[in-house]
Amino acid sequence: MPTTKVVAQDAFIQNANAFNEKRFTTVIVSEAAFGILLSTSLYFLWYKNHPKSKFHLFNDNGEWLGMDKAGHSFAAYTISNMQYGLMQWCGVNKNNSLVASLVSGIGYLSIVELFDGFSNAWGFSIGDCVANFSGGLLFTAQQWGWNEQRMRLVYSYHFTPLAKINPDLLGKKRSERIIKDYNGQTIWLSINPSTFLPVHSEIAPWLNVSFGYGVHNLIGARKNAIKGESYMALPDSLRTRQFYFSVDGDVTKLNTYNFSPLAKTLSFLKWPAPALEINTRKKIKFHYLYY
Repeated sequence: MPTTKVVAQDAFIQNANAFNEKRFTTVIVSEAAFGILLSTSLYFLWYKNHPKSKFHLFNDNGEWLGMDKAGHSFAAYTISNMQYGLMQWCGVNKNNSLVASLVSGIGYLSIVELFDGFSNAWGFSIGDCVANFSGGLLFTAQQWGWNEQRMRLVYSYHFTPLAKINPDLLGKKRSERIIKDYNGQTIWLSINPSTFLPVHSEIAPWLNVSFGYGVHNLIGARKNAIKGESYMALPDSLRTRQFYFSVDGDVTKLNTYNFSPLAKTLSFLKWPAPALEINTRKKIKFHYLYY
């Protein structure tokens, strides 16, 4: 490969030293197109087949043992993180990049909330909005104050057989279950201890400690019921909150420049690792490898 081509590729990956109007226009047009595509897809694939209503609120704070709210915070954090990176790539100054990241983290998820608000089956959720804001704020506050992410929200998932009991709600296809089956999801707060030392430690600066939250034995949002009838194999007493402690790796701290684009892409995923679980059924479990 010619040297000039390698240099050009590196220059394209690197953030602009000054505002780059061409890059900025490309990002804005692409994001606007994605927003339109997302809205259209949501309407025709999901909301079109459900009865419409006047805009109304709906309190869903008691659903899914709060796992859906953790997911909203994670999604907003991840979108804000990606948006900030794009703005820096365009050469936008830090303050404007932070504003754009927070607005994007909340804005994209608000599309779903607006659709819910006009749907008879759901409603506009204030709880979801608070979760969206908290996730976006977690990113922007750290980037503003520390100019780095010392605490990250990351995600892990494992497939569970529970989706087969209620596939309409928990997902029929494996791709749907990753989003819908809360039983297999874990949202983690991954903290980098070295970044809190007076001088950042050079010993394993990529090593994080993580605190996770998950749920288990949830077939319905509030109760284990399908079409109003209790699913006797999974009584409500089995609905469980799970709290985890584990270690994690921050790929953005690896000192390998050529790996950095991939590192940023993978930074929202939790590394598989041993984990200690404490749950609300008063049980303590050790997982040799949990994801």
